[in-house]
Amino acid sequence: QGVQRLITDFGAASRQAADGDSINVVWYKWSDLRLLDHEPLVRAHAQTKRVLHVHLVELPLLTGKSRVGKVPRCSPRRAGFWHEAVADLSKQLEDRGQKLLICTVTKPADFFARLCKRFRVASVFAHCEFCDEELKAEAEVRSTLACYDAKLETFWGALTVHHIDDLGFNPADPAEMPMYKGEFNGIAKKRPIRAVLPIPPLRSAPPLETHEYGLDAVEAAFSLGPVVPPRDPRQAFTWVGGETSALEYFKNYMESGQLKNYRGATESFAHGDHNPVNAGTRLSPWLAFGCISARMVVHEARDFERNHGKSSSTGKGSGKMGSTGARLHTELNFRDFLRFSALSWGTHLFKVGGPFQISGVKWSYDQELFKRWQEGQTGYPFVDAGMRELSTTGYMSHLHRQCCAAFLVRDLRLDWRMGAEYFESCLLDHTPDANWGNWAYRILQRPGLVESRRNYPVEDHITTIECIAWPVVHDAQMEHTLCWVPELRELP
Repeated sequence: QGVQRLITDFGAASRQAADGDSINVVWYKWSDLRLLDHEPLVRAHAQTKRVLHVHLVELPLLTGKSRVGKVPRCSPRRAGFWHEAVADLSKQLEDRGQKLLICTVTKPADFFARLCKRFRVASVFAHCEFCDEELKAEAEVRSTLACYDAKLETFWGALTVHHIDDLGFNPADPAEMPMYKGEFNGIAKKRPIRAVLPIPPLRSAPPLETHEYGLDAVEAAFSLGPVVPPRDPRQAFTWVGGETSALEYFKNYMESGQLKNYRGATESFAHGDHNPVNAGTRLSPWLAFGCISARMVVHEARDFERNHGKSSSTGKGSGKMGSTGARLHTELNFRDFLRFSALSWGTHLFKVGGPFQISGVKWSYDQELFKRWQEGQTGYPFVDAGMRELSTTGYMSHLHRQCCAAFLVRDLRLDWRMGAEYFESCLLDHTPDANWGNWAYRILQRPGLVESRRNYPVEDHITTIECIAWPVVHDAQMEHTLCWVPELRELP
């Protein structure tokens, strides 16, 4: 009943309408749930108007099904993290004398039409979008606001380590955007990184009904979503959504010197205790939901190395082959690369041929094979361990993702978008650019899928050699595999 009231009766109470003082609005997306280093927040509160803070829980994202594989778009674990992050943002705003209006919606544009009938809205401040679905929603909101003489003001802010205006080229132009990450990284590392924006003094909010904000409103908004199961005891680390948890974890990470052991998620063949399975930052879910900004992470890493010295990112001697801080910057630059690439790739990122427009591949849509892959019942232990960990915890290491994704594409021959959709549903650190971009950039087009299918038919033998080789490198004692595939313990 509470949710239905949020959907249908929004704005029915105390209308502040057209002849009242105008207000500004800060529109928080699911991907920017923080106060620190939040440019739309800073811009809105720099003006003299009252400011309304809004978060919209979009039902198509919370309860909808995917287009190709027909899987839920948001798993219970991911919904739980989103819920926690919104609750934390709400509390932080209330601690500062503000409020977060939380509303469950089908289309953001419809919400803003109702909002403009209730309040005289001057401007809505938000971060820019960069992927197709979100850009369409942004355009609809801008058009709707214009009907009420209101504006949508968008800012790139801290969406990336390096601001879009500082790159020296237009990433939305395919002729200018580098095709590969190495070239992009070489350019980006020569560019400045803007300072972190502090939380400004917050102006007062317009009056709201009590059911529209606070923890009860958060609970009501997420009550239509999936039920979050208890934590699995096998889970090595548990993330709690929200900026408060993100900053507390990151502070401890830096103060305890863990940066010295950082190897990088994409350094797939680092050996020993600090290989990529064990030596990531674990910040990715908080980065994905915008609970912490990537450029703040890089600034803090640089400050740490200035004060405490540099450690080698290879573990083979101080400073050789780049420091751990520089490696972290490189990893976050790959995140930048995919985000900027999404602008130049456009809708191709979500089509079967991908941004490189691969053709000549015959895809399968076998739902039974797809189900076995999702449930970790393929018969390949390393793949099964990764998929079971993913569905249970909402996370698996980057190299494990590559292995499971390659197996789906090369050996099961399923449409790669089905895999991307399932990862989108499960991963706590999903963002459309990073998840779909990794599938398209790493799995779909390299190595040459069409040629390998022709020269090495999957009917004859397995082609994803990572299923066999990577456990030897990264799980030689099979501790991780046996944790998630315990039935193997019975084998001699």
